[in-house]
Amino acid sequence: MSKEHEILGKRVVSFFSSAVDTIVLIIFLAILVLSAYALWDARQVYSQADASNYQAYKPDRTEHLPSYNDLVAMNPDVFGWLQIYGTKIDYPLVQGQDNEKYLNTDPTGKYSYSGSLFLDSKASRDFSDFASIIYGHHMAHDEMFGSLDKFADREFFDQHQYGDIYYGNQHHGLVILGYIQVPDVYKSFVYQVPVYSDGAMGYYSAITQEALYMREEVDVGPNDHLALLSTCASDDNRRLVLVTKITDQTYPNTFGDEVNSGSGLQNVFNGIAGFLQQHRFIPLAVLIALILLYILMTRSKKGIKAERSAATTQQNRRKV
Repeated sequence: MSKEHEILGKRVVSFFSSAVDTIVLIIFLAILVLSAYALWDARQVYSQADASNYQAYKPDRTEHLPSYNDLVAMNPDVFGWLQIYGTKIDYPLVQGQDNEKYLNTDPTGKYSYSGSLFLDSKASRDFSDFASIIYGHHMAHDEMFGSLDKFADREFFDQHQYGDIYYGNQHHGLVILGYIQVPDVYKSFVYQVPVYSDGAMGYYSAITQEALYMREEVDVGPNDHLALLSTCASDDNRRLVLVTKITDQTYPNTFGDEVNSGSGLQNVFNGIAGFLQQHRFIPLAVLIALILLYILMTRSKKGIKAERSAATTQQNRRKV
C-alpha cells in the first residue's frame, strides 16, 4: 500500500504542478494580449489626433482636391482654422450646439477619442466678442493642445509669439499675449468671459494678474478681440490657457517645418518615450509577464529533470 500511496501522491503533485503551469501560461498570454491591445489602441488614438490628417483641407493650399470647402461640406460645423507657429497646433476649428459633442468627434464628424479644437458653443463664430474660448484635449506627442504646457517655459514663451486664425474666408494674425495656469476651473474668472466691451478691461486686468507670463508691451483695448486656448492639465480641475490677441495683420511663420524636423530614429525614440510616460502600466505589465515566463520555464526544467530522474530510478530498479 505504501508504494501505491507514493504513486498516487506523485500523480497528485504532478496534476497540481501542471495546473499551476497552465494558469501561469494563461496569465502570461493574457498580459501580452492586453499590452499589445493597449499599444495598438493608443496608437490609433494618437494617429487620429495627428494634424497631418487634415493638412489637405487647409485653406489656401495650392492643390485643388480635397479642399477646405470639401471639409465644410462634409461637416458644416467647421468654420475656421487655427495654427500656432512653432507647435503642432494646426487644425480645423469647429463649433457645436454644445460643448460636449466635439470632445469625442473629429472635424469630419466621425467619432474620435481625440475630439477636435472647438469654439465655445455660446461664442460668436466671427470672434466679435471681446474674449472667446477654444477648447482642445491635452494629448501626448504634442497632438491637439498637447503643446500648451510648453509655454510654461519662459524661453519657449519668448520664442513663440505668433500664430494664424482663419475664419470668415479670411486669415487673421494671432499675437500670443500670455500664459495662465488655472488652479481650479470651477472657481476661476478666466472662463467668465465678457461678451460686450463694458467689462472687457476689468476682465483683461484680472487675467493679467493671474497669468504666469504676459507681454505687457502689446496694447489691448476694449474694442480688441481675444482668443483663449484652453486645455486640461494633470489634475482634474486644473487648466492651461494661452491668451492670444486677434489682429487684422497676419504674420509669417518663421519656424517653417522645424516642428517636425529631426532624424527618423530620433522621432521614433521620442515617440516611444512619450508613449511610455503616458502609459506607465505597460512596462510593469511586460515585466510581470517576463517574471511569469521565467517561473514557467524554471518549473518546466525542474519537471523535465524530475521525469528523467524518475526514469533513471525505474531503470535501476529493473536492473536490480
